[in-house]
Amino acid sequence: MERTSSAGQSFVNDSHLPFWDQGSGHYGNTLGQQGSQIGSSSTDLILTLLDLLPVNKEGVFTFADYGTNDGYSSMPLVSSVIRRLRENHGEEFPIQIIYEDQEKNDFNSLFKRLSDESSYLSQYRKVFTFATHFNFYKQCVPDGACDVIFSNMAVQFLEKLPLRLKNCVFEIFASEEDRERFHDQGEQDWTKFLTLRAKELKPGGLLVLQTLCSRSKRDASQAKSDADASDKKNEPIMDQIDIYTHLEHVWKQLRDEKTITQEEYDNATNGMIFRTAEEMKRPFETDRTAVAQSGLRLLQFEQFVVPCVFKARWLQDQSTATAAAQADATFAHSLVAAHRVWSQSSFRCSLSRMRSEAEKTAIMEDLYERFQQLVLRQNPLSYRSDILIARLVIRKV
Repeated sequence: MERTSSAGQSFVNDSHLPFWDQGSGHYGNTLGQQGSQIGSSSTDLILTLLDLLPVNKEGVFTFADYGTNDGYSSMPLVSSVIRRLRENHGEEFPIQIIYEDQEKNDFNSLFKRLSDESSYLSQYRKVFTFATHFNFYKQCVPDGACDVIFSNMAVQFLEKLPLRLKNCVFEIFASEEDRERFHDQGEQDWTKFLTLRAKELKPGGLLVLQTLCSRSKRDASQAKSDADASDKKNEPIMDQIDIYTHLEHVWKQLRDEKTITQEEYDNATNGMIFRTAEEMKRPFETDRTAVAQSGLRLLQFEQFVVPCVFKARWLQDQSTATAAAQADATFAHSLVAAHRVWSQSSFRCSLSRMRSEAEKTAIMEDLYERFQQLVLRQNPLSYRSDILIARLVIRKV
């Protein structure tokens, strides 16, 4: 996404521009560890829904994974879906899996995973895989192509930034006026995403979405343990607030120390939004909305907290003295490496074109080393890195 600064400098704010070697499987080795846990949380639900789904046994069953990255997060789920379809419809029933992500995605790692001997492709016949680089704010497959579309931790990213924030990177820390503009854009993008998926689904098909979300102040009674997350009026309560707070802190340090300019600081506005339950359910509340008229119906909505996988491993490491001695460092390193995956692009792309690539790399290393040191000074047990998820199950009538 290309924008122009007040000084006329063009800059790009990509949410997930890979910074690692293509084909290295970096996502699966870092953030994918958390993503897989979140993705697998829907397995039992999706398998139950599959048993009720109308299936044309003379056709092809299509399962699509939107925002797949390198496929690591969805691989166990896809394997379970194929197994259930084989049980229900036989070994000869053709199945196709479509993987969607942006043009610059690390598809090499995806293809390597699919080619590995542990992949479901080595276990089942008549399973066909395809990938599309179309952004999911466009139509990605033909009308009526999909039986199930699944998206895990992707739809929180906006199609475009409505503005550059001042004195913060994430919309949750912005002024009420600026947050309102972000959420207006979020409403437009939500409607666009849903209506596009309505075109792609077969009648009776399912759209299952899992995304980051927020709890508004009026939901505080349901999240008492997070009540200290913010003192600002109407600011959402975030279960993983410490991650965003610490990234904000170190980015401001770099600005205040003159390592980066104010313009570079502002250019780092992140294109992620934390929708509330009300915002996500609103398009389904009446039959007059564009989403309802597209044929989509909300069958189920729930919010739940997924424990931080790195904190869980830290707790396990306390069982032996040897592991416990390194546990804090391992927690900090693993957590920062994971959250660098989604956050680095907006920081690096904010830097001036006048800087060399080596200089940009040095700034990024400084940023994430500071982040890691900040995490290392915290007690992992009380560090707020658990993830609040919203799950929506939507049917095309």
